[in-house]
Amino acid sequence: MVNVGTLAFVAGATGYVGQYVVQQLSKQEISVVAHIRPDSKRLDEWCKRLEIQNVRIDTTVWSVKAMAETFRRLQPSVIFCLIGTTRSRMSNYRKEGQPATEASYEAIDYGLTQILIDAAQQADIQPQFVYLSAMGTSPQAKGAYMKARYKAEQAVIYSDLPYTILRPAIITGSDREESRLAEQWGGKILDGILTIGKVLGFRSAANYRSISGKGLADVLVQVVLDSELENRIIERQEFEGARSAESK
Repeated sequence: MVNVGTLAFVAGATGYVGQYVVQQLSKQEISVVAHIRPDSKRLDEWCKRLEIQNVRIDTTVWSVKAMAETFRRLQPSVIFCLIGTTRSRMSNYRKEGQPATEASYEAIDYGLTQILIDAAQQADIQPQFVYLSAMGTSPQAKGAYMKARYKAEQAVIYSDLPYTILRPAIITGSDREESRLAEQWGGKILDGILTIGKVLGFRSAANYRSISGKGLADVLVQVVLDSELENRIIERQEFEGARSAESK
């Protein structure tokens, strides 16, 4: 739970959800350090955007040693791990000549999460680790994406850091910089079906309802404001209980 002097380190700050998390943290008057990959082609653009919001920027390279040094210096109270890749991004990485292993779900979704955990441990700090996972993650999950997510969850749980893991279903939003029309329409159609299901008495319908980036960011920030949400995995149906901005 946050207190006076809380500092949040946001990995994935330039992602769709990450941008909203940074905004919501600032509104709560929580100090924010937004991490941007030092090799990002849009580094200058993102620095200008975030500086306008009076957000501190960090461009530490993705290595345990470098991150540990950054964490020793910053002493973050909370680390948001909002990183991950998509099929379209993986395709772009390959087009740019980046080795497939470096662009894999294993390397990014799990590998970078592990770097943050190891760095926090080497820095000898105990920040709350907030990990954005996905619905359906389990030991039996199939596919490289879900397997990497489950492996990352296990790394978080067994890290000895206080943690909270969130498992949203479809994340929608017409303001996404990366076009995902199929996902947006899929979310709308699914929500319509689930509304009918709820009327008919299917209690599990809320498990699969989509959520906007802004709504999810509100839940993520609420996690660090409520000590009862520490060391828990929060499924989609519990999001409203953690106070979703979409109801406002």
